[in-house]
Amino acid sequence: MKKFSLLLLPLTASVALQFPPLHSSKPIGSGHCHRTAPVVSSPRLWQQRGFVPNTPHHKTIISKTRRYETPLVLRMTANPSKESKKLEGRKSRVVVTNRLLSLSHALSSVYLLIKNRASPYSCFAIGAYLAAGLSLILGDAAANDRLASDTYKRVNLGLIEYGVLGLIAGSFSSSMGLGWRVIYLLTIVNCGKGYWYGLKGWDKSGQASAVGDVWEGTKASVGIMTTIPNVKSFVYLLSTLTMGWLKVRTLWECGKMIMSGNDGVVVASKVFEVSQLVLLTVVSMTLKDAADRDRLEGGTFIELNYINAWSLAAISVHYFLIESRNVLLSGAMAFFSIFSGINGALSKLKKIQKTAKKKEPAVTDSSETEG
Repeated sequence: MKKFSLLLLPLTASVALQFPPLHSSKPIGSGHCHRTAPVVSSPRLWQQRGFVPNTPHHKTIISKTRRYETPLVLRMTANPSKESKKLEGRKSRVVVTNRLLSLSHALSSVYLLIKNRASPYSCFAIGAYLAAGLSLILGDAAANDRLASDTYKRVNLGLIEYGVLGLIAGSFSSSMGLGWRVIYLLTIVNCGKGYWYGLKGWDKSGQASAVGDVWEGTKASVGIMTTIPNVKSFVYLLSTLTMGWLKVRTLWECGKMIMSGNDGVVVASKVFEVSQLVLLTVVSMTLKDAADRDRLEGGTFIELNYINAWSLAAISVHYFLIESRNVLLSGAMAFFSIFSGINGALSKLKKIQKTAKKKEPAVTDSSETEG
């Protein structure tokens, strides 16, 4: 009998190890309390033990002989999947809304162009076109988790300003329909969320503050405007200064109109003009920053160059044929437009060539292997 008990002892121990111990509220010595190993949540210890959890929040109980999970921990591991779905939901909402806003701004641009044709108000279509292109870029940035970059923060803030100015213009003009106001409001809200997620992360766990980030961004912008490392940077600097000067000048004219009691529609048109100059300034400064860092071959900056080229070409024609026949200003816009278009095309060509060169070794190796 004693030998039989000794034989059963290893079997009993091995069976007991197959089941997790139950936590009990009874005191020790009551016959129903089991000693358990501590809960371990250190990723380094996980790696040392050869255990890789499914999520960063995954917790497991580790013993010397076996790794196992309690029902409590199994319930805890369900939370990270909900959290990941929640984060994916935030991300998808920003992406989808940006793409819908891009489509809305594009349709608005076409509508304004057809409605106003050769009138001074046809320039409103340029602002909507810019907003459409920038919203599409932000949608792609959100889909690829790049909203934390200073480039996309700057674009988000520019579109927020564009939306605010659009609503202000609507307050001066009773003819603005509800649809326009909804588009501007959604632009403000979605770009505000995009900026916030870029600052804090999709889980909102970042420690940076918006005030501090804007202050640092302002200092960085001053640095961008005061350095000229190459010729391209110099031309983009001239473009940025020109757009900024036009924005300030138009704001001054708008203020004088309000003080003199001009018609609300005229004031609204000036506010709309300021809003599109805001976006042109943002685009020019972003391209200036990319030229400083020799990053114009990036996909975002190629797209920005194309958007800038088309927008400035339209403004050049508008100033010369419709507005005041200002040859100097129209010529400057035409020059900046051509410069951006050429840079966009050359950057695209260089990017294609670099991609082809990267693929060449792989093709050569495969051919040599086949031979």
